[in-house]
Amino acid sequence: MRRGTGTWTRLSIGLEVALVVALAAFAAGILTWLSTRPGWWKRVDLTAERRQTVDAGLAALLAKLPRPATAEVFFRRLDPPLTEAGAEAQGRMLELLIVASNQFSEKLAVIDHDLTDVAAAAARMQELGLEEPNVVALHDGQHQVVLRLWHDLARLDPGNPAMRAPPRLEAFLGDQALGNALLELGIDRAPAVYFSTGQGERDLYGTELFDLGSLHSALVADGFRVDTWNAGVDPELPADCDVLVVVDPAQPFPQAALESMQRFAARGGRLLIVPSQSQAALDGPGSMAAFLRTYGIEVQAGFVGHPLVSNLGQPTFGDPRCGVLSIGPEGMDRNHPVTESLWSLERRVVLSSARAFRRGTAPENGVLLDVLRSPPAAWLDLPDAEGHLDWRPHPRHEESGSFILMLAAAFEAPEPPVDQAELGELGVDEQHVTRILAFGSPDAFANGQSANTGPIDVNRDLVLNAFNWLASREHRLVIRPRQYVARLLDLSGGGQRALNRATLALPGLCLLAGALVWWRRRR
Repeated sequence: MRRGTGTWTRLSIGLEVALVVALAAFAAGILTWLSTRPGWWKRVDLTAERRQTVDAGLAALLAKLPRPATAEVFFRRLDPPLTEAGAEAQGRMLELLIVASNQFSEKLAVIDHDLTDVAAAAARMQELGLEEPNVVALHDGQHQVVLRLWHDLARLDPGNPAMRAPPRLEAFLGDQALGNALLELGIDRAPAVYFSTGQGERDLYGTELFDLGSLHSALVADGFRVDTWNAGVDPELPADCDVLVVVDPAQPFPQAALESMQRFAARGGRLLIVPSQSQAALDGPGSMAAFLRTYGIEVQAGFVGHPLVSNLGQPTFGDPRCGVLSIGPEGMDRNHPVTESLWSLERRVVLSSARAFRRGTAPENGVLLDVLRSPPAAWLDLPDAEGHLDWRPHPRHEESGSFILMLAAAFEAPEPPVDQAELGELGVDEQHVTRILAFGSPDAFANGQSANTGPIDVNRDLVLNAFNWLASREHRLVIRPRQYVARLLDLSGGGQRALNRATLALPGLCLLAGALVWWRRRR
């Protein structure tokens, strides 16, 4: 039946349309609300490479997170020649995070910070304790884990400039890095790192060039709980200590404190020892050299020097800069967790005023491993009677060659842990193993030579790797990376013609359908 065209007819039609629109909006709202309710929907990935779902192991970790987590992304465009490789790694990591967030929206939120807004990004990075871009910070209100682009998320092939081969993304490790980060977030207690004080050690909170304030910030940003232990006030180590750090003590330790450290090591404790820079405090009762000797680590007198190279390529001696060592992959253990990533990326570390070590007898059921070594042309510069160094090799009484700059000891702890329930808490195999890391250069931990850059910036990955190895945070989790296949249209020859036909067909069909509807209504 044909309806009239009066005012009331038009008004009733308008009301009907408005009612239909309102009902449709209400239905859409109800369906949207139901889609966010757990258990009311099932996610199905129909893509060929399963690009819209994460690996089953990663999904299990996300589902078991005790608290909702947030991933804050601070990616910045890299300078040439790393621009393309960096963009690929950044894009894949951001895609992984978005897919994980879409699949587990109640567990993971993603915030992609625009680094072109310098002030806002810098303020947020300062709040999180971050000092460099190209990182992903995951936090859940209690813990924080920082993933760095070329250290955790991707492995870079540096290329070959001589062959005009640019750097490329050798391997994407984002899936595994994200899984390990989720494991750390699931741990109820962050590793506690205690720095010894009271014996003239470096200031953990200081801002001077040789203080450790930047190291403190880096450790907190990486998810550690950092505190101090004054052995002169209370010789007994805190019960919650996971890693004990002694950096450049100028006085000997009390005997009661040394016995506490030995009991800590016997129960599977972890220690990072940097011997004194003072020749008078280097060895003797209560010194760190005497303490390390009981575990097969011998501290050598003097400092490691290396000749400078002049503009003409000739070795130069007698300059204090001979005490600054640049260590590349050739001086690193390619398999040890502290240096493995640095070796693979062909990174270099800078050590100054470094003492050398010699391997003695390894502890029972243990090993001693050289982690860092000096270049072969180095020598051990010994002080004169007044304690001065001339930075010149004297073959008669000074040793030359390649020296150990970082020595790691690992052995089965001879005593059971205080709390048997703590074993396996971190999800790794080697919980009840004592680890001791002897490092020759305290300046590698220092704030640096200027307000903007310094050793802790150059050596950040080495330092954080050392602490993570000591805290057993080099997780063995292996997650299969998602396939990443670029599907491209063939725009040459027949492919271009097929694309043109497909591009014109759909608008043409719509135009034809519109013409038929118009023709029918005209009738």
